[in-house]
Amino acid sequence: MEFSVLFVPSTSHGSPERYSDIIEQTQAAERLGYHGVWFTEHHFSEYGRPDPMLLAAHAAALTTTIRIGLAVVVVPLHNPISVAEQVATLSNLCGDRLQFGMGRGNQPEEFWGYGVSLDEAKQRFDEAFEVMTGLWENETYSHKGQFYEVPEVTLVPRLKGGARPALWQPAVSPSSVEWVISKGINGLIGPYLTPFDDLEAKYFKPWHAAVAKAGRTDLKLAHNQFVHVAETDEQAYAEAEEAAIWYARMASQLWGERDKTKVSPQFAYMTEVLEFFENVSFDEIFDMSLIGSPERVSKQVDRLFGYGVDELLVFNWFGPQMSNETIMRSLTLFAERVMPEFTGRTTESRRAG
Repeated sequence: MEFSVLFVPSTSHGSPERYSDIIEQTQAAERLGYHGVWFTEHHFSEYGRPDPMLLAAHAAALTTTIRIGLAVVVVPLHNPISVAEQVATLSNLCGDRLQFGMGRGNQPEEFWGYGVSLDEAKQRFDEAFEVMTGLWENETYSHKGQFYEVPEVTLVPRLKGGARPALWQPAVSPSSVEWVISKGINGLIGPYLTPFDDLEAKYFKPWHAAVAKAGRTDLKLAHNQFVHVAETDEQAYAEAEEAAIWYARMASQLWGERDKTKVSPQFAYMTEVLEFFENVSFDEIFDMSLIGSPERVSKQVDRLFGYGVDELLVFNWFGPQMSNETIMRSLTLFAERVMPEFTGRTTESRRAG
């Protein structure tokens, strides 16, 4: 099992930007033995920051071994030629360290700000993926579709080694899981703030069954979780409570349209999620997350390992209330007292157990 750090670097309006904290945590993650760091894309709010490509390039320049991931680039908001060029550039900067996560997005305000219809998100994503892979895999490429038109061009720079980077994509429904697997894409599977039994039954088992049916033993499952580790459960509870509640309430406002009569059919499933986030208590969050002492968190990680999670994305910074010192302490405790129990444990050992 591998462990990486996921950044959704929330910063309160009017507060200094915390990019130096991101870099300090990235370099610490490399020293502490984390497998990778993943940068997200969000726009126009305290929730996250834009342009993960720039953050990834900067992080790559300041590290040597840690994997550099994007989780995810919201592809429908961008020209797919530009995305393909940026990925090819990062490929040359990072080599096989690059992990390219892509998604269709879900936040109405982000699409509104970019002048893109949220109702078109899936169609734009599917067509953009066709354009990007066409540019990566062909010496010259042209395309004429519903949203994008590309004259016959050659992508430069070419991907390092001529092969596309490791691709990742969120997949929730059976149809999206099937599509991702058919394209040879690794899965970002299972929403956090979900009961562990539901994660196994509704998300992890269907993924593994679909992978087995397709004979794609090369594809991996990554899952992100709220993580905060302190010396005791009580200390971790106290340190994480305010930020976790802030995150849930912010997500309930940003992640979708609250008026069910206006919901895009592509995102109808989100209405119940938003309602849950608006009302969830911290005791419920605590039960569904990796928050606590190293001993408690290790037991929860062991459950995820048993469910077949190949890579855990450690989401430590889930609210602007969390100081860099607190986050660094949690990263260190997790690396020193949780990770060693699982590092080197393989799928075969999991099956044997």
